Amino acid sequence: AHARHLREGPRRAAMERHAKFGPAWPGIDDPLMAAVSAVRDDGRALLSRGIALAGRGDLPGAVAAHEAALAADPILAQAHGNLISLYARMQQWEKAEADYRAAVALGDVGNAHYDYGVLLGLQQKWPEAAAAYRLAIQVNPLNARAHNNYAVSLLQRGEYDLAASHLRRAIALDPDFAGNYGNLGVALAAVVTGFLVK
Repeated sequence: AHARHLREGPRRAAMERHAKFGPAWPGIDDPLMAAVSAVRDDGRALLSRGIALAGRGDLPGAVAAHEAALAADPILAQAHGNLISLYARMQQWEKAEADYRAAVALGDVGNAHYDYGVLLGLQQKWPEAAAAYRLAIQVNPLNARAHNNYAVSLLQRGEYDLAASHLRRAIALDPDFAGNYGNLGVALAAVVTGFLVK
């Protein structure tokens, strides 16, 4: 039990860092690259600066750098994609949605649908979140987090069997993510309870 507790500590710390910094963690400090990037003002350099600021938890600075990147290069799809998550973390829903639409229009659907699903889930718009996660799964069927979050949106709507199916898939893809197991337990308990009530 003690060994298990020791393993859980680093996992919990990693989850907390992910919640705070998003996919920008872990960042690698590179002083030389930072010095070169500091003198460049093209869209890509500003985007890199914004990603580094997000990695340090400076959301306003990261947003400003991403917006500057778009001012320098309006078709920089990744900047729009990153802003979905940054604005969502700041609860600036309309701006996040506008960047989602811009990212999709520019063809950057890699994480845009997933991030948009998170945005909608934070607002408890479960049917819309489910639709976004379905799109994310169509783009990348191996995205365990998309399966998990899609299942959560299904649980909110009472679709327990389908939720359990996606949670099993999420566990198969990422057995180390503890949230998958807890959500599967909720789904299975609801299925059994529903069966007993009938």
